[in-house]
Amino acid sequence: ACTDYCCPFCRSDMQITDMERIKQTEKRIELNNDGEAFYMIGACYLTGESPMKQDDKKAIELLSRAAELGSEAAHHTLGVVYAQGRGVGKNEKKAMYHLRIAAIGGVLESRYILGLEANRPDWFSLGTKQQGIELAMKHLIIAAEAGHDDSLKSVKSAYAQGYVMKYVFAKVLRAHQAVQDYTKSDARDKAAKYWIKNDR
Repeated sequence: ACTDYCCPFCRSDMQITDMERIKQTEKRIELNNDGEAFYMIGACYLTGESPMKQDDKKAIELLSRAAELGSEAAHHTLGVVYAQGRGVGKNEKKAMYHLRIAAIGGVLESRYILGLEANRPDWFSLGTKQQGIELAMKHLIIAAEAGHDDSLKSVKSAYAQGYVMKYVFAKVLRAHQAVQDYTKSDARDKAAKYWIKNDR
């Protein structure tokens, strides 16, 4: 029986080898057509994470299938891939499409990226600089209020430059702190230490 670090659902031991983990994930694809499983295998091919060898073409194929099945994480990764042109030609429209879906689905890093890039008409063809700044602030404020640290730093910088009003910045700070307080727990800290220790 598992006594140390157990799956909260099936109580099986989560301390398994990389190959065992891949086999379990591939079984989820075979049995359930699981979007998150497609994403995990695709991400391994993208990074070359053991035991997979890096293969951008295979990664994009799997990530695209994961996105079709509703994986917001896959949409985020595809957005970054198309923005960078990794394994594919740069495609700003596809990058924006995938990042938007991921952001709507709650991926804060996607919303952060959209916020950073929104005032770059050369990247997203948004029109005037002022329109870009306004859209950037909307994305960054939403992400910061949801607890995203880098977005908060960007909002703070924008406040210092006069792009964000004082009462708005105060509201963002309160919301961000509320999220930090809500998510604090001994169990979460213990889990984080475990994953850092085991490099997962």
